[in-house]
Amino acid sequence: MHLPEGQNLTSYTTYTVICDWAKIKNPSFIAEAIASPPLKSAEAIDNKLFQITFDKNLGMELFPGRKVELKGDDGRNIEAQYRFSPCKGPYGIFDVLNDNTFKSGVKYSVVTMGNWANPDTVTLTAK
Repeated sequence: MHLPEGQNLTSYTTYTVICDWAKIKNPSFIAEAIASPPLKSAEAIDNKLFQITFDKNLGMELFPGRKVELKGDDGRNIEAQYRFSPCKGPYGIFDVLNDNTFKSGVKYSVVTMGNWANPDTVTLTAK
């Protein structure tokens, strides 16, 4: 399960899961800090879709609700959201939101929203 966007567990705190639709054998756990996955690169697929490649295969990790902001060298900022599906390798697919599209030839800096990954200087150039 994933927490809603903007909510985080506190490391070294004990939590108990309470659920009326399932019986959980061991409902308590202690939260641990997990390093955010570093981004390796980003590549436009078309004018509304792009792929982010991570520095390692994340297995079947899901990033529902995770967003990035694309800051264009033309001054426009565009939001994009992870396409809900498991990663099948070291990458994830993102959809541009709000009827925006990439502008051909514009270079975009990828900035994660909510600190769910560690971008250094990841950019993509629109096709």
